[in-house]
Amino acid sequence: MSDPSPQRYRFFDQHPEIADFRADIIEGLSAAEPYISPKYFYDETGSLLFEDICNSEEYYPTRTEVGIIRDNIDDIADILGKDCLLIEPGSGDSYKVRL
Repeated sequence: MSDPSPQRYRFFDQHPEIADFRADIIEGLSAAEPYISPKYFYDETGSLLFEDICNSEEYYPTRTEVGIIRDNIDDIADILGKDCLLIEPGSGDSYKVRL
């Protein structure tokens, strides 16, 4: 019997199960320097605050990422291929998705 056809799509679950959440929190708070992963910060209010930060003059990563995408969009598309559908909405207002 031949191998099944290669998987055409890969999905990444960004909504962890409660057990994963619990394990993440315990792991972070048990570290030498306790922390909570930033992925747990973004409720509606946190997302709005982060959008404000991203739009501030002092916060350069978003502008830098947009510049990299715009300057390299053709190369990125060539590498991914014509049959690729890449969806990565990210957080906040998903501005970069519209590029």
